[in-house]
This record gives sequence, structure tokens and C-alpha cells, in this order.
Amino acid sequence: FGTATDGLKAKTEALTQKITLQRNVVEMNVQQQEKLTKKLSEQKQKQEELRAKVEAARAAYEKSAKETGKNSEKSKELKAELEKLENEYRTNESAIGKTESALNRQKIQTEKSKKSLVEMEEELKKTNKELKQNKLNQFATACDKAGKASEEFGKKMSLISAGVVGVGAASVKSYNEVKEGTDAVTTATGATGK
Repeated sequence: FGTATDGLKAKTEALTQKITLQRNVVEMNVQQQEKLTKKLSEQKQKQEELRAKVEAARAAYEKSAKETGKNSEKSKELKAELEKLENEYRTNESAIGKTESALNRQKIQTEKSKKSLVEMEEELKKTNKELKQNKLNQFATACDKAGKASEEFGKKMSLISAGVVGVGAASVKSYNEVKEGTDAVTTATGATGK
């Protein structure tokens, strides 16, 4: 009787706990995805700023090299600054690539965790439906048993009632026979019984 219901209840409790944990996993994945998206945006903005700085440094270096020569102190300083900015630009470009890859992996992970959550929630709905149906079936079985017990009781009561009616009829018949016998004696003897 209770075994199936107990099993379904245990499954429901386990699924509820898993769903709670999975919601936390989804939330953490969403937060990580948002952080990566923000980081990527900041890196791209920095890249645009670096691009402008590199172009300005290159223009300044080329102007200085043209005016004072490539080996002048000013040109050497501008060339060193240009190389530093170009190196920073390449480093940031590489970081952007890594962040884009991490973001793509995170998006996949987030979608997987959301899909898993939906599947768990569907399984919980299905289990709750089975549990409800199981309880209804148990109730119906109990009602059926009660109905059969009532029917058996009614049959037994019918037999007892028939016996009581039979005894009552026999008593009435016996009484009538005795009365008729007494009436016959009274008539024959003229006794009044006083």
C-alpha cells in the first residue's frame, strides 16, 4: 500500500533538493556570463583607446623621424612609446580572444545548466502527478474494499434477518395453533376460563 507512495515521496524530495541546487548552479553560470560580457566590453573599449593612442604615437614618431631623424633622442623616445603601445595593443587583443572563448564556453555551460533545470522540473511535475494518481488509486482501492465489506455485512444481515423473520413466523404459527386448540377446547367443554 505505502511502498509505491513512499518511493514517489522520496523521489519528489530528492528532485526538489536537486532543483534547488541546480537553480544555484544556473544563477552562478548567469553571473559568470555577465562578468565575462562586461569584461569583454571593457577590453574592447580599451582596445579602441589603444588603437587611437598607437595611431597618434605612430604619427608623432613618423613626424619626429622626418623632422629630426630616426636616431634623435625625441624620435627614439617616441619609437619606444610606440612599441610599448603596440605591445599593449597586442596583449589586449590576445586577452580579448581569450575572453571571447571563455564567454562562448560560459554561454554553452549556462544553457546546459538551464536545460538540466527544466528537465528536473519536468521530472518533478511527472513524479507529483504519479504520486497524486497513486494516492487516488489507493483511495479507490480502500473504498472498493470498504464497499465489499459492507456488501458482505449486508448479506450476513439478510441471512440473520431471514432467520429472525422465520422464527417470528413460526412463533405466530405456533401461537395461532395453540389459540385454535384452546378455542376448540373451550367450545367443546363450555369452559370459560373464569
